[in-house]
This record gives sequence, C-alpha cells and structure tokens, in this order.
Amino acid sequence: MTGYGALLTYFSDAPFLGGLLDVDPLDRAALAERRLHITSFYRMALMP
Repeated sequence: MTGYGALLTYFSDAPFLGGLLDVDPLDRAALAERRLHITSFYRMALMP
C-alpha cells in the first residue's frame, strides 16, 4: 500500500465503498474518520 495508491483509489472507489459500508464515504464525518485512520497508520509506520 502506498500513500499515492490509497489517495488515488479512494475517490475512484467511492461508489463501491458506499455500497459496501452503507455510508457516504465522501461525507464530512466519514472523511474525518478516514483521515484519523490514515494519519495513525503513517505515524505508526514512521515511528522508530
């Protein structure tokens, strides 16, 4: 998984994710939650 791949596919896969999760993945709350997950992922990956 790369940051570029995650960003690129997130928006193109939004309709699929919406059907899978039963929420609008581009909703403000969903985007805020996704941001927390992504920053947490990279923080853990970069910490020694």
